[in-house]
Amino acid sequence: MRSDRSLNVLIMTPIFPLPLMSGGQVRLFNIIKRLSEYCRVSLLSLVDSQQAHQIVHLSPYCTRLETVEATVFPSTFKRWLHALSPAEILRTAKRLVFLGRGIPFQVCRFYHREMEQRLKRMLVEQQFDVIEGVYPQMAPYLLTARKVAPRAKFILEEIDLSFISKEREKPTKSGMNQWLASLEHDRMRRYSANLWPLFDRVIAMSETDRDSLLSLMPTAKVSVVPNGVDTEFFVPPAKQGSPDRLKVAFLGGSQHYPNVDAMKFFATQIAPRIRCSQSDFVFKIIGAFDGRLIPQLPFPTEFTGYVDDMRPHLCECSLLIVPLRIGGGTRLKILEAMSLGVPVLTTTIGCEGIEAVSGRDVIVVDDPQAFADQITAILADGRLRERLSRYGRQLVEQRYSWPEIVESLVQVYQEVCCSGVVG
Repeated sequence: MRSDRSLNVLIMTPIFPLPLMSGGQVRLFNIIKRLSEYCRVSLLSLVDSQQAHQIVHLSPYCTRLETVEATVFPSTFKRWLHALSPAEILRTAKRLVFLGRGIPFQVCRFYHREMEQRLKRMLVEQQFDVIEGVYPQMAPYLLTARKVAPRAKFILEEIDLSFISKEREKPTKSGMNQWLASLEHDRMRRYSANLWPLFDRVIAMSETDRDSLLSLMPTAKVSVVPNGVDTEFFVPPAKQGSPDRLKVAFLGGSQHYPNVDAMKFFATQIAPRIRCSQSDFVFKIIGAFDGRLIPQLPFPTEFTGYVDDMRPHLCECSLLIVPLRIGGGTRLKILEAMSLGVPVLTTTIGCEGIEAVSGRDVIVVDDPQAFADQITAILADGRLRERLSRYGRQLVEQRYSWPEIVESLVQVYQEVCCSGVVG
């Protein structure tokens, strides 16, 4: 596709793209990096003090980069002191107004008056062809932008259909927590459905997400721009001898509740059924995961904590398991493992949105006993691991590499810029 540097794009996000600690950050960084080859890209993002030093690493890809600090406080005292400041009292009051209007809590909590003011200033100073909000938390800012820059085209990117995640979360909770999850699900579902028709385009991560979106609001204009993987960074290592001890990996941090639920599910219902002697089996949790949140596992377990580069940790493992029961969108961890040539065993929800064939590209099972049996079978069968490794890598090369994905996003931009104005 021919580069069109005349196209001026503003991306707004509630999470700064660096460091690469979550799937959303991985997607944002790779899209901005490669999109800069086609368009002039500006970014407006919330950032916390621990991320501020990362701004310099993203600047080369942005024509303009603006951030608004969302402070993370190290102590309860400082948090309360901040809450009592006049600016924060005003912000809390506006959040309560939003809640009273039925806007979900997860949208209200990302409201920052300074973000709104910074956006208005950027729109006065510069003309944008496309203004894209990533996550529904940016939808209120998109609506503000429409009033200031009515000639621009507006896109909402639904990385994670969070109302689906909340619906799946309800059975895993009880009492007040279950009621709150149900309330947030209902609010998010209504809020999202009412929003989608207001934008020139809504971007979904997969055909599955697109179908879910259109089932709620058939009049929404939806395009699929899938998640991807850097196939030049995530490369299978050179062939080596068999490891002394077979290792199985889980990838993800405990700050993301679906990961915690997945590990509880594994620890209580799958791990006790695994027919492997402890001398042959080691479990490795890669990422900032608090082991106190899950029951003790019946075999040796390693916790890496946060790592800058997960590749060497994952590549020393014979298998990645993704026993997810809740969540939405698509799992970048599966694409990254396949790109590295690491076999993947996952649930249906874990593999949702990825066009993988079970038994060829990955193994998909949901029953706890079947999941445990597959772990034993995959570890025991070198040819099966080799086949999953080969076909998994082929799939991501053909379908999920970032250059092709960004080209499809640029095509969406060109389509909306050539279309009529939404009424």
